[in-house]
Amino acid sequence: MTGAYKRGMKSKDLPKRKLRMKYRILSILFLLTSCTATSRESLTSALGITSTATHNALTPAEEQKTVSLPEINCANNERGIIVCEFDSLRPHIESVAKTHGLNPQIIEAIVRKESGGNPKAIRRHGFLKSKFKHLNANDRKLADASLGLGQILYGFHKTNCELTKPEDLFDPKTNLTCLAKVLSDCYARAKRTTNATNTDRSALKCYNGSYAYADSILQAIR
Repeated sequence: MTGAYKRGMKSKDLPKRKLRMKYRILSILFLLTSCTATSRESLTSALGITSTATHNALTPAEEQKTVSLPEINCANNERGIIVCEFDSLRPHIESVAKTHGLNPQIIEAIVRKESGGNPKAIRRHGFLKSKFKHLNANDRKLADASLGLGQILYGFHKTNCELTKPEDLFDPKTNLTCLAKVLSDCYARAKRTTNATNTDRSALKCYNGSYAYADSILQAIR
């Protein structure tokens, strides 16, 4: 067989080889789109393919950070008390509620009842001072007080909410985030100890300490 004939055969086979390669690529793409995220990552790794979608995927927390939320507007009312507008608080309430799987109406009702929207609200509980002797002098000043929008006790929730000082809770966004964490923990506890019909009531009792409080919050959102 001459060299020219061989070259002629190769040129005729070229379209067939391209077609077979095309089918292989389409088969791989089909597998990638039909399998789960975990198996897709394993398959792309085995094939030496870099999956842009996999590497650029955001976690739920990162997705929350990418959402541009409006500024919270707070100003002194006619009595000289600083109060945040609930219209500007609501997007932030909905954001933390979504992150923790909570009802935003319940969070808003808690803020209305606890502080009336006052981000600087302070309610002291002197009987708790003895529980926070281990804290430094600055922390002890407000450790026994309920602070901010959700009236969070710094001494109890410093670690859970990743707070560095009591004054952190005067920031509306920080306070709402902490409120949602505390309430989420209360719901987790309630689900372990009560039936499904009483979860809201038990979680709200956990948050504030009484069923009367829980009932008042639930009544407010009806």
